[in-house]
Amino acid sequence: GGEYLLLLEDSTLIHLGPESSLTIPANFSRTNRTVNLSGEAYATVYKDSLHPFTIQTGKVDIHVLGTKLNIEAYDDEKHVKEIQMLPVGYTASIGEDKHIVLSKANIYECTAWHYNRLSFDNQTLENIMKKLERWYNIEVAYSSDNIRNFHITMDINKYESFNKLAQAIEKMNELKIQIKKNKVVLISERNLNQE
Repeated sequence: GGEYLLLLEDSTLIHLGPESSLTIPANFSRTNRTVNLSGEAYATVYKDSLHPFTIQTGKVDIHVLGTKLNIEAYDDEKHVKEIQMLPVGYTASIGEDKHIVLSKANIYECTAWHYNRLSFDNQTLENIMKKLERWYNIEVAYSSDNIRNFHITMDINKYESFNKLAQAIEKMNELKIQIKKNKVVLISERNLNQE
């Protein structure tokens, strides 16, 4: 669940998220601006149209002339070989057919972690827990597949304890969240007749 702030030689600022790594080659300079990212990062890239800042993820290479952007490129994501220009205010994701899909971004939701929040707008419980597994270093198990598709909207301080977060999710939904041994979290439907 750790995170780091790095200021690079070209004045680019990188905020590295949990379970993420950034490899900066020895020959990195103001004119040779290429890094390798695995995981999630928020980058404030120093503007230089003559020397693009390149973020290699193993899945896709991102060439940036100067902007702020959030990159999520964990190892369990899909590969793509395609060139796409990304307009301001849009997000690019890799679809089931391994093509880049552009859509209007919920900028706040995408970058909330950079501003000490975790924000989810009508996201499935499975997607939320996938992100929380990284932040809290936990492993989530579900008592049924039905639970994975619960939709939740929430906005929380990312430094809240997992227990407080679990209590908030339980209050919003008919769910029971139990923390088991070895950082395993079991999520099941609460049987209201037995309580």
